[in-house]
Amino acid sequence: IDVHHLRAHGYPNIAAVGGARVSASALTRLGRHGIESVVLAFDSDAAGRDGAARAVTDVSRADHAPALRVIEARRL
Repeated sequence: IDVHHLRAHGYPNIAAVGGARVSASALTRLGRHGIESVVLAFDSDAAGRDGAARAVTDVSRADHAPALRVIEARRL
């Protein structure tokens, strides 16, 4: 439902990851396909915070990952 809400408010390039984790390989594939930046807006629960921390760690170790920005979902 979050995807539809954001699209309705002018964010057309939205995808749901289906949980609170995005894989390192997914981020690398996005970078190889020309995606320059990704914004993560996970929930503020423990799983969301852990998923954001893992994504930051994964991107910092990847060769072709896009820039990563993390925002608190409530700020949207």
